[in-house]
Amino acid sequence: MDILLSRIIRYLNGVITDDRQYRTALFMVEHYQELRCKTLEEIVKESEYTEEDIMTFIGYLGYHDYEDFRERLMMDQDLRSSQMQLRLLHTDIDGMISSLHISGSKEDFLNLVDHLAEIIYENGRIILAGGYSPLSVTVDFQTDMISMGKQAIEYHQFDKNFKFKDTDVVFFLTATGRALSHASKSLKENWIIEIK
Repeated sequence: MDILLSRIIRYLNGVITDDRQYRTALFMVEHYQELRCKTLEEIVKESEYTEEDIMTFIGYLGYHDYEDFRERLMMDQDLRSSQMQLRLLHTDIDGMISSLHISGSKEDFLNLVDHLAEIIYENGRIILAGGYSPLSVTVDFQTDMISMGKQAIEYHQFDKNFKFKDTDVVFFLTATGRALSHASKSLKENWIIEIK
């Protein structure tokens, strides 16, 4: 069974139009940590969304009552936190690394992972861009990051309101390189650097 946040992320990652439901889902991801403490009335008062917008989106997720939605969200937040703690306690790092086909030494690989973790920690949002297939496996990563308070969203070229920030960390994922060759010139020039 998927947790609620994963379902919202899957919706966001698969959407192809910038409409009220897309915007409402984006708002929920951006304010995920706060939602457990907010009533429907508070969200409407503090945002640009109407009660109808919110109820339409949570209805899409199968909820007809905001309190049921919020209760599920709180249970799922606690569940995901427990899952992440257990995963960290029981992960065999050496076994995981030995199953990967890495170039270079284990130490170099671990230094790269530490460097990426530092970049993520010290900066703002995580923006994921690139090819459809590589991005399709990012939902768990996004769910973990958002659960820890770090916004992680997929970039959509159709979203004309999207603005990159200087503190964004952009991960461009591509299996063949085609997605990078089709990326907008601005994205390539301003936001993509190769980490070696």
